Amino acid sequence: MIAFEVDRRWPLSRLLLAGRPDELSLFAASPEFRSVFESRGKDLSRAFSAFARRRLREAPDDGAAAVLAFETWLNEAPSPPPVAPKPGGIALASGVSVRTFPIDLSEVQVAASSVKKHLLRRAWATGIVEEGALETLRQVAGRAPSRPWTVATRHRGRTIEAINLTDELIEVLRIASRAEIVPTDRSAAAVGVALRLGLITLTD
Repeated sequence: MIAFEVDRRWPLSRLLLAGRPDELSLFAASPEFRSVFESRGKDLSRAFSAFARRRLREAPDDGAAAVLAFETWLNEAPSPPPVAPKPGGIALASGVSVRTFPIDLSEVQVAASSVKKHLLRRAWATGIVEEGALETLRQVAGRAPSRPWTVATRHRGRTIEAINLTDELIEVLRIASRAEIVPTDRSAAAVGVALRLGLITLTD
């Protein structure tokens, strides 16, 4: 239950810093976790953030620090106001924005999805969480390149998603962020993908 709630805001950081049962138990026994019940205005998301920062001070890890910085950046983003498209134009869907982070964590995001599926299969089969799968994710995070990474962010209740984008999708979403008309037919395929992903709206 704790992992489920933390994963609403810190899915990647939680895997890297509290992915094993013993690490999650450390969080559950931490002063940061206790503060949720002892301090007014403190919630589980803030408690885990404080716990993660302390863990990184005690045992520095550049990859995990980059992931924590990304999810902090993501969580601090306000939900964008809705924009009505012009007639015949497109606009970003409610809660969607396009943002750029200075470290490319796209490989980490893909690896994390694979690791979660692997851990679920192994845990159901054996009751054991393999350290090797989590170590692979740490290695991927540790080699994340310092280059701009443009994502679509989407607010869904208490959860904020980061969605990887192709160059074509980035172009379409930037047009949509200005509520403009798509200029040429060459963007039609990307518009179709953006619609299927629920990232844009359009008018006739």
